[in-house]
Amino acid sequence: MQTHKRNNQKNSLQFVGFFLFVLFYGTSGSPTPDHIGIIEIIVLLSLCLIIRVKGFSNLFVVFVEKKSSTPILSNPINWLALFFIWATVCSTPLGLFYGHSVQFLIRDYISIIFLCMPLFLAPYLGSDTFRNRLFVTIIAIGALFSVRVLTQDQADTGSSHALYLSISPEILFAACITLAMALTTPLKKIYHIGLALIIAYLCAYTFVSGEMRAAIGACILTIILINIWLFIIHPKHALKVMILQGIILLFTQQQWQPLLGALQQKQISYGLNLRGEELQAVFNQLNGSLPSYLFGLGLGAGIESPSSAGLYVNYTHSLFSSLLLKTGVVGLGLLIGTLVTITIKLIKNISLRDKKAVSLTLALTITLFINMLLYGGYKSIGFGLCFALLISLCFIKKQKDN
Repeated sequence: MQTHKRNNQKNSLQFVGFFLFVLFYGTSGSPTPDHIGIIEIIVLLSLCLIIRVKGFSNLFVVFVEKKSSTPILSNPINWLALFFIWATVCSTPLGLFYGHSVQFLIRDYISIIFLCMPLFLAPYLGSDTFRNRLFVTIIAIGALFSVRVLTQDQADTGSSHALYLSISPEILFAACITLAMALTTPLKKIYHIGLALIIAYLCAYTFVSGEMRAAIGACILTIILINIWLFIIHPKHALKVMILQGIILLFTQQQWQPLLGALQQKQISYGLNLRGEELQAVFNQLNGSLPSYLFGLGLGAGIESPSSAGLYVNYTHSLFSSLLLKTGVVGLGLLIGTLVTITIKLIKNISLRDKKAVSLTLALTITLFINMLLYGGYKSIGFGLCFALLISLCFIKKQKDN
């Protein structure tokens, strides 16, 4: 009885942590704060309430599957733990050895902590209650970020800050998942569909106003893939939804046709924003040295970035090139091992008839890879929370396909 009461108190504290995180991070926080203020301290304390002692202590415990016959490295958390150890034990001292800026090194290590957020949340990822709270938290923050971006645009102030908010993983995930929910929800649940569409419109409008090609493309890809999946699994519902989408497109063509023209012109003018040249700059910095390729140049390492007008910066827009530069092939390989293990687990666990699981997997995968490859959002806490939500799907019980 006392144990049950104690668990309820712990769950209540965790709920308070989620609430405070949404309230302060969603309304006043920044994905990349320039300094530590009262808001950042409250956000940190709210994260501590979410993680709790059990989450922090998980860093010092080797995760072992309950079934002894199951290989330890079949769990993505173990791969991520190895990556975190490598970044801490090898890449951090290596950064100090090469004499990189301490400020850059600290920023990189904080980014590593955000990336490894699933490791801190691992004890809770198998809980449906925790998964639902995390899901609602990310969507709420995405919606709040969208409101802040749009209000700042109207006021024409803080444009740089608004840009950081608009490319945050939370907004992209909120847009993709609510679009998926609107398409997969039975048509008789009109209020649920209406709420999903309101959030989707709010988030997607931030991409449209900023002519963000990758984010708009991600939303369109989500709609296309969900339609294909619906047509295969629920053809009757798919037909009704497709007819409604066709009617909406027909009556809104005067709004979206100019947007397509603007995006096409932006593609002609900017192309891939020098992402290929950025990767080449990483190779140049590694200088063809085998030890540099294997172990990287340590946290705090940077490049003269072509996408930043040749300025020396300690980041790249791709997580993979960034890890190659800072943690080498070893660190990059450990992260790729994490992603491969997640993929295998999801294929085994997710039923194609589980609407929520399929929608979540699709929205999270698109969100994470956009931020891994193009936007550089992998440095934010939102990326770590989305990553944790994806890994939590590896532990759900698979529904039987009827």
